[in-house]
Amino acid sequence: MTATVTGGVDLHDVPDRLVPREPRLGGACVPVPERRLAALTSSGPVLLGRHGGRSITEFTASVLAELRDLLRVPAGYHCTVLPTPPDVVGRAVALEDWAAHLTIRGDGDTADRWRAAVVARQGWPAVAAPTDEPGPEAVGVVLRELPGPHGDGRAADRWLAVDLSRTGAPLTGSVMERLDVGFLCPSWLFGVPPGGTVLVLSERAVTAARLRHERLGDAGHFLPTLHRLAGVDGVAGMTDLVLLAHAVRARAESEPGSVEAAVRQRYALVAQWAATRAWAECAPRQPGGDLTVRVRTTLDAGVLTRIDAFLTGHHLGYDVVEDPVTGCLRLGLGDTVPVAELERLLGLLDLLVRRFTAGEPS
Repeated sequence: MTATVTGGVDLHDVPDRLVPREPRLGGACVPVPERRLAALTSSGPVLLGRHGGRSITEFTASVLAELRDLLRVPAGYHCTVLPTPPDVVGRAVALEDWAAHLTIRGDGDTADRWRAAVVARQGWPAVAAPTDEPGPEAVGVVLRELPGPHGDGRAADRWLAVDLSRTGAPLTGSVMERLDVGFLCPSWLFGVPPGGTVLVLSERAVTAARLRHERLGDAGHFLPTLHRLAGVDGVAGMTDLVLLAHAVRARAESEPGSVEAAVRQRYALVAQWAATRAWAECAPRQPGGDLTVRVRTTLDAGVLTRIDAFLTGHHLGYDVVEDPVTGCLRLGLGDTVPVAELERLLGLLDLLVRRFTAGEPS
């Protein structure tokens, strides 16, 4: 049998102690605890496969009630779990009437997609708002970071929409009451399969989205309005809700501050590792308790491309290489990421860098 070779490195030559067992340590998604999946065996059959009925309604209401309590969602705010990824929600927010003067903070792919949605908004049907209806001056958009300590927040003339994905902020502070739109991929915070979105809307955001949808008339049924996404028909599927129910209960019963403690531990591990490598620098943690860390490198884009091909080609690590051009790596810090697995990955990165830079001029 011929050994698989990627980029000049033979997987069989990599010591077993450096081979990650959990490949989802990068920026795309997080591991789902086995006990979470096993919970489907015990509780899932009670609900899976049913279509409507009182038990389904009561279960969904119970999950949302516990989720609201855990995230400290203010009374009167709308909270739901959607079967769509956060990018879809972000696009819908950018297309709303009250988002006509978006202030976009952040850079990278997410910010670019949000800006593209603002441009696409001009292709929507023109809908005139009543002249006596006051409009907000701007919507502050913060991408994967929280409003800073300088006081940004929802106010009479300023709305705020925040993508909280990959942050622990919803568990570490009363964030939602400062926002008009808060949304996140629950995979990072709760260790559930990715693809869904937790969406929280303030009362005025709900009203504004509904009015916009109504003004669009029949066209609103074919456009990705925020009102449509937040509707009853958009609630996540039963399997996702069962998994989320167990995850929310586990979070509620965990030690306060456990998420932040786990992130600090893993961040310290990565920072200490990077500090002793001439080619790596660990970026400071961002406001909002990021659940990932970016490691800036001085490695050539070709080297990073080969590292990425090796990790993904052998299913050892997905999206660890954030961008070969900018030279950035991204590692998960949440408590669903086993420390031992993170140590294996860091050791493997050392080996790959040595192999792929061997013979290059220093």
